Amino acid sequence: MVKKILIAGAGIGGLTAASCLMKAGYDVEIYEQAPELSEIGAGIQLSANAMHVLNDLGLGKALANLSVRPGAYVFRLHDTGEIIGQFPLADEHERLNSAVRAQIAGADHASYTGDAAWRLTIPTDQLPDDFMGQVMSVWMGPGQHVVCYYLRGGALLNFVGLVETEEISEESWTAKFPWERLKGDFEGWHEDIQAVIDSVDKDSCFRWSLYYRPPIATWSTRRATLLGDAVHATLPYLAQGAAMAIEDAAVLTRALQSTDSVADALQLYERNRIDRTSRIVTGSNANRTLFHMRDQEKLRQAFAARDEGADRNAWLYSYNPLTTKLT
Repeated sequence: MVKKILIAGAGIGGLTAASCLMKAGYDVEIYEQAPELSEIGAGIQLSANAMHVLNDLGLGKALANLSVRPGAYVFRLHDTGEIIGQFPLADEHERLNSAVRAQIAGADHASYTGDAAWRLTIPTDQLPDDFMGQVMSVWMGPGQHVVCYYLRGGALLNFVGLVETEEISEESWTAKFPWERLKGDFEGWHEDIQAVIDSVDKDSCFRWSLYYRPPIATWSTRRATLLGDAVHATLPYLAQGAAMAIEDAAVLTRALQSTDSVADALQLYERNRIDRTSRIVTGSNANRTLFHMRDQEKLRQAFAARDEGADRNAWLYSYNPLTTKLT
């Protein structure tokens, strides 16, 4: 039985895989090209499907002390703030440019999606009193949308603004853009959005272009495999990129434990992940179309005709990578 495993990349997926594998008794080495591990980005959303794994690793208490448990997912119109859909959450349940991916699946052919993402973090003591409850707020407008949620126990507000634009910039979390461009992109939006934009450090407005990478059919060789963004990079419209990487790590560990053949284990892992991750990527793409609808009345009708919470709970959040049957 294989006991030595090498991991390329110390992102969320790589570190989770290492933790799961070490817990299972494997000898693990991690190789990371960055000279040090530091904060890149602002915040991530960890739904129940990912927390099964992190709780099993003993990280639940530490995360609870640092994070915020939003009470609900709330969908609002961009200009009036009208709530057109919501469902409960808390009580119910850097990217690495992968050299290994290139060796397994060939060259990466990324194409620009037509969207760019603004990223801001604002200390909450700089925002108006009673600015926003502890919910996950999605503000939807023609050709763009905003996601707001709290970080670090409520000390920071994370703002991610997705805008459709023909201007292609670098694919980097640390590319700064002028504050005036940010302000112009959200002209006419609700006063809460204006309050965030007006409160931000004007020298700390980051924007990066989003690229699409087509799904690949082959994840593994006989002795190597891929996980996380290296194999199923997704647009940030379903908030499942990190969760998928965490799920991958748990299922890969279980697959390796189930057989003495590394090749068979990697195929078992791939076979049990490809359909779910493809569905998440597809669902995220569909949300881009939904959130950016130009006709507000059609947007209202679309939310009235669906039960977003029940749908996500039925297949997305209820998935447990520690117990799901592997076939």
